[in-house]
Amino acid sequence: MNIYGYFRMCKAALKHMQPGSCIINTGSVTGLEGSARLLDFSATKGAIHAFTKSLAQNLVERDIRVNCLVLGPVWTPLNPAERTEINSPCRII
Repeated sequence: MNIYGYFRMCKAALKHMQPGSCIINTGSVTGLEGSARLLDFSATKGAIHAFTKSLAQNLVERDIRVNCLVLGPVWTPLNPAERTEINSPCRII
């Protein structure tokens, strides 16, 4: 995860955006609350939340909305590697 990608994408997209357009970033609850096990991920997501709020304030006069979508838990193949059978909320077959 890298905040620089968000900067670069917004910079490139803003040249083409009209009033009424919208930028939607992807955040995480760990960016708001932190996580002892996901330090780098949490820090980056926290930066994305701050970037989203700041960008929204910056673009309000251009009538461009900026929001951050925070999804619920998403299972990926990497999840079993970070959990033990004891604390796993799902059963891997």
